Amino acid sequence: MRHLTLLALPALQLLTACGGGADAYLPDGTPVDFGPWDPDPIPQLRETPDGPMGYGDFALVLNEVRTDNGTRTLEENAKLNRASRDYADLIGQSGPLSHTGPDGSTPGDRAREAGYDYSFIAENLARGYPSDESVVDAWMNSDGHRENMLDERAEDFGLGRVGANWVLMVGAEK
Repeated sequence: MRHLTLLALPALQLLTACGGGADAYLPDGTPVDFGPWDPDPIPQLRETPDGPMGYGDFALVLNEVRTDNGTRTLEENAKLNRASRDYADLIGQSGPLSHTGPDGSTPGDRAREAGYDYSFIAENLARGYPSDESVVDAWMNSDGHRENMLDERAEDFGLGRVGANWVLMVGAEK
C-alpha cells in the first residue's frame, strides 16, 4: 500500500500556521484506489527566462475544479513553477513535508526568491499521488487545501512535481 501525505498552509495564517493533513481514505472510511502507478505522468517542462512551463494538463484539472466552485481560472506562472519545483526537489532530498524549508524559508520567501512579488500566496504539499486528478481530488477533500485552491484572491498557480512530491503555489502579484 502506498503512503500518501498532504499538507496545506492556510492562506489566512500563511506565515504562522500549518494546517490540514489527509490520508488515503474517503470521509466514510473507504480506502481510495488511485489505480496503478503511472511512472511517466510528469510533463516535460520547457524552460523560459522566468522558469519552467508546461503544466497545461494540471491547469485543466485545477481550473475545472475552480470553475465548478464558482471561482475564476488561474494562469500558470513560470516564477511560481520554479519556486514550487525547486521546493519539491528540496523536500525530496530532505525528507519530511513541511511548509518551513530546511533553511527556515517560508512559501512567501520561496515565491519572492523566484521573483514573484506577491500580494497573496498559499501552498499545498502532497506526496505519493500518481496523477493530477488524484492529487487535486485529495486536496479538495481536505479543508485547508480546498480553501487554498479555491481562494478568490488567487490569479496564478505554480506546480512543482519531482518524483512523488507535489508542491502547488497559488498567488497574486502586487
